[in-house]
Amino acid sequence: MTFDEIERLAKHYGCRVLTGGNHSQKIVDVKSGTVIPIPMHGKHIREAYIGELKELFAEIEARNKGGE
Repeated sequence: MTFDEIERLAKHYGCRVLTGGNHSQKIVDVKSGTVIPIPMHGKHIREAYIGELKELFAEIEARNKGGE
């Protein structure tokens, strides 16, 4: 996945995307305080970070379903 794809997903789930310089970005879930730093080395995100984001997005979905 590219960072642009990750950024679209993060915004869909209500997360903030912070840029920290040329080689780092952060995905922030404001409600839980979770911050996932994503080092930028090329166009694609490494699988380990994608796994962390999947877990975060699953937690957000569960939290949103519980609040309905």
